[in-house]
Amino acid sequence: AVPLRAVNAEEGRFIKGSGAGIYAATRTQKRWIINPACYVAAGGRPDFSDTSLVSDSELAAIPEAAPVVCEKAYVKFSRDPTVYMIQGGLLRPFSDPPCAFKYGVARNWSNVVTLDRKWNTSYGYGATPCSKP
Repeated sequence: AVPLRAVNAEEGRFIKGSGAGIYAATRTQKRWIINPACYVAAGGRPDFSDTSLVSDSELAAIPEAAPVVCEKAYVKFSRDPTVYMIQGGLLRPFSDPPCAFKYGVARNWSNVVTLDRKWNTSYGYGATPCSKP
């Protein structure tokens, strides 16, 4: 892969450093893509062939913005037990574990991605997908 410099990072460009994380990059920011399904939903190729490798110092020099989430992804924020499903572009809280499992959360919670709590105001919120008792 060709090293990417922040000066030529274009909207929709995918980059990664030596770690596993892949980012959507622009000239002014990078956004961590939370999982492979969201990478493809953001326009990435399933074989990751459109991701450029950059040095860790180049990656660190690009300011970070809220992570990329996508429909049907499950997330929570650090220090908060609430788990959300992305639906209609909004974070929808599960009211209890049985509801979360009904909507596809793994019983061991392994498919829930924990985001830094600093991003909790970066997304829109909606009502729970669970019926009220």
